[in-house]
Amino acid sequence: MTGSIAPTGAANKDTSTIQPGSGSGGTNLPGSSPLTTAEKKAENLARTARNLLLQQRRDAQEANVPADEPLFHIISRPSTPTSSVPSTTIPAAHNVVGLLSAFSQFSPGSQKKLQTLINTSLPTADNSLPDSVPKLLFSIERERPSSSTSHAQSFGIHPFILNLGQNRVHIPLSLFTTASTNKLHNNSTSIKQNIVYNASGTKCHLIDLTQFQTESEMDVADWHEAWNRCIPFLRTHSDTAVAQRWEEHYQFLSKQDDFKRDFHAILTFDIEQRTRYSIAPEAHNEDAYQRCFEARLTGTPIGVAEHTIRTTVTPVVIRETLPPTNLPFERAREPIPGPLPSASVAAGPATNSLNARKRQRRKESTRSRDISTTNLCSALTRPLSASPSSSIPPSASASSIIPNNTSAPSVAPLNTEPAQENAPNEGDATLLLGARLCPLDDFEEWYPPPNLSAPDEPHVYFNDLQPEPSPFDNDSDFSLILTPYSAPDFQRYLDNAGLLARYPELCFKITHRFLLGDLAPILESFTPDNLPSANDHTEVIREYISEELALGRFTGPFTRAQLETKIGPFRSSPLQVATKVGACGEPDKFRICRHLSYKGTLGQSVNDEIDAKDYPTRWGKATDVAKIISAAPPGTQVATLDIAGAYRTIPVKPDHKRFLVVYFRGFFYMDHNVPFGLASASGLQGEVADATVDIWESLAVSPVVKWVDDFALFRFPCETGPFADGNFHYHYDLTHAKELIAPLRIPWHLTKGQEFADSFDYVGFHWDITLRTVSLSERKRLKYHAHLLLFLQTYENSQVSKKEAQSLICKLSHVTFVHSHGRSYMSNLYAWLRTFNNDFTPRYMRSSVISDLKWWLSTLSIPSAPRSLTGRGPTRDYGIWVDASTSTGIGIIWNGHWAAWRSLEGWKIPGRDIGWLEGIAAEIAILIACAMGIRDANILIRSDNDGIIGAFEKGRSNNAETNLCIRRSEEVFRVTGLSASLIYVNTKDNLADPVSRGIYPADSLRLPLSLDLPAPIAPLFAHA
Repeated sequence: MTGSIAPTGAANKDTSTIQPGSGSGGTNLPGSSPLTTAEKKAENLARTARNLLLQQRRDAQEANVPADEPLFHIISRPSTPTSSVPSTTIPAAHNVVGLLSAFSQFSPGSQKKLQTLINTSLPTADNSLPDSVPKLLFSIERERPSSSTSHAQSFGIHPFILNLGQNRVHIPLSLFTTASTNKLHNNSTSIKQNIVYNASGTKCHLIDLTQFQTESEMDVADWHEAWNRCIPFLRTHSDTAVAQRWEEHYQFLSKQDDFKRDFHAILTFDIEQRTRYSIAPEAHNEDAYQRCFEARLTGTPIGVAEHTIRTTVTPVVIRETLPPTNLPFERAREPIPGPLPSASVAAGPATNSLNARKRQRRKESTRSRDISTTNLCSALTRPLSASPSSSIPPSASASSIIPNNTSAPSVAPLNTEPAQENAPNEGDATLLLGARLCPLDDFEEWYPPPNLSAPDEPHVYFNDLQPEPSPFDNDSDFSLILTPYSAPDFQRYLDNAGLLARYPELCFKITHRFLLGDLAPILESFTPDNLPSANDHTEVIREYISEELALGRFTGPFTRAQLETKIGPFRSSPLQVATKVGACGEPDKFRICRHLSYKGTLGQSVNDEIDAKDYPTRWGKATDVAKIISAAPPGTQVATLDIAGAYRTIPVKPDHKRFLVVYFRGFFYMDHNVPFGLASASGLQGEVADATVDIWESLAVSPVVKWVDDFALFRFPCETGPFADGNFHYHYDLTHAKELIAPLRIPWHLTKGQEFADSFDYVGFHWDITLRTVSLSERKRLKYHAHLLLFLQTYENSQVSKKEAQSLICKLSHVTFVHSHGRSYMSNLYAWLRTFNNDFTPRYMRSSVISDLKWWLSTLSIPSAPRSLTGRGPTRDYGIWVDASTSTGIGIIWNGHWAAWRSLEGWKIPGRDIGWLEGIAAEIAILIACAMGIRDANILIRSDNDGIIGAFEKGRSNNAETNLCIRRSEEVFRVTGLSASLIYVNTKDNLADPVSRGIYPADSLRLPLSLDLPAPIAPLFAHA
């Protein structure tokens, strides 16, 4: 931190006693002999460095910074012949490490100034030697002091590394490799530095670590090489106890029996331990250290393992004992006699097969992605995906409701029928895994974000619709296909509607199974422990397994040997139980999920082998619903339905059941249906749901939108329909709509959903068709307000984890669909989120972030004002052209008339550039429309600045000044019902370009309007 570093050269020296001389600079130090010219020059260098540090503190807005130290006056004298007597050692040379460390903190401009001063202050070397004396190429006198005594080999520790440590920034181990060391010393002048805020909030200059190898990319040799440099560094720059502890840490890891096999997990653990210590040093706890290490080897999240004692790992041995009899969900099972199938039979193709080689390549290529730790100043995190409702602008097309037709070979009618589930049982509201996908769910980090674009191609299928024989086909549990859907009836409905070309594989999949993905064979069983939260909620898991067994979707329990006999080698994924605190006095809810993104010691998860893009589906977004309601005739109504346990209705290909095994209390359960958390789950279930929507619409039940398992059915009034409600008649009611497709056997939830009505809830919002409004429900408003209030109380003056920041920003992003003017209050939040360089380093909130969060708190503290969905009609073209120039100001053309504003002195400060001026031009055009009395209309504005067009479309800008411009415009929109569509025109075609450069048309064409600019910008412009 710049403000807390002791000035270089000031150690053990009271600079306050230096008296000013009669000339420029100070005199000799009191009580000391007069300084030589060389010593004065050295002291001047030290003082210059200290003065530059003081200036850095002033630049960082630090208060009470001392005045600069005066420099010694040095009288220029003619150069004299060089004496043969060895030169006197300069006292300041002992502080060269500190001087270089301070030098590394300067901005590039300050570094250049100091280098210039050093070059002009050094004595001119007299290289003239008698001809009889040979010229030396190397000598002791020409050697420079080492940067640090931390390492005796090759170069020392570079000051850039010391600077990281002084600012309490994690020092990546990869900086100590030979390659990084050579780069630091040989190319230090070309290494980029970034201006960042350290842990105390002080601005400083740190090297951009993206120029170096990341820690996660190190191999075994790099890791040992780096530690051999890091240990001497720690011995020099840490106290003895700390250095000894880290040396023991290195020895402990490097002596692991399976070091090479487990290096991936060891490296991850090593990075986590060093990162946490560098950020928040904590006394060593051997018990916690060992638990975390064991957890990392098994893949358990470290944050959980530190606070929960892990249960004993189940030995990987073949057991033929029967399960204990105290489990409520058991069924008696006899040990299955006979030998296990050979590995080659159980695993499918041999290890040299194409699939096996593909799997090995994928495994190797994804190893480096397992570690979520990245270095400081690494590439910024991607902007958080907005919630589905806010990720599409209001003007987006609703074409994603119905996809384009695609052609594919049809499938002959099927004669086989899979086993049918008891559909009424699906309506049991206590089912724990019938939950729908929600962007705000606890498991969002495990579940791939939905692809909101409409699919252009059918789903990918991997074996040309041919059943594959398996050595386990004779096992009834292995071969079981469990689904409520009727394949023959889907075939008939799709054929009658002409939809078989769009869904050529669906009926085959319902009959024979759905593939989870292009999964490689399993060669050896992998059965990690469940996550610690599962051990804390064993009764919840017992009830869950009991439910699944009763519904026939689970089979078990089995010992490992029994299950391997039935399906071959398999893998289980850890269970976790998440507690969702009930809102408004409701009881807590428990959600159980399989962590199918868990890699463990394999370095490869089930989800890693699945490409979600191969499983497209349609998403009925909030913008689609808004478009329908805005154009709906009076009397329009909506009914909602919910598929019970939607994912759990999809049968899994028998060979893929070995990827979905559930482990609990020493026993295993075979799962026959798609679970929540699978990367392809939305697409697998979506194929059935999309077909259902298309079949309905072919029967004139239209339009229908759906989001995973939630369906919203619209109906419009007609003159002679058989179903009446008040003064309106309709072609169908909800019962009739369900009866039309009843043979498909869709398991509708018995309690969720509603009959046709004028208002309804969908994707987290309440929609009123009669009023044409959408709002945030009162229950959700109170929930979000409470969450935000607690967040501010907890973190306003302390650091926030990345996960907490993401969770809050996701909620607020969802709300912006209703509070569209709140989009400009998200820009600072997104920018703050991008400063999280890894998942382990918490960060303080900037003042701008706190200010915007308090605006959201105030907004959510009052009942939600609904957003109007009333259509504004066609976009109105008033002939509006806007432009700006930095030399003159702003020009606007309005229907052949012109207006201009000259920019005044002082307008240009950091953040106010040509982009900002172009934004002000658009803002003024909007203000003119308001002043002319235009209301509830969308106006067309032409601009030649793409950046501003995009910013107004998003409702926010990364530029703070431009963002304020958009914020003011959004407030005008909110009050007047106006909106603006900005379109691009080439600069040479922009009619406002000459006006913005001071070339004005005749006064008779001046726009006859007096306009008061907003207070924040009024002093910056004058009406031309």
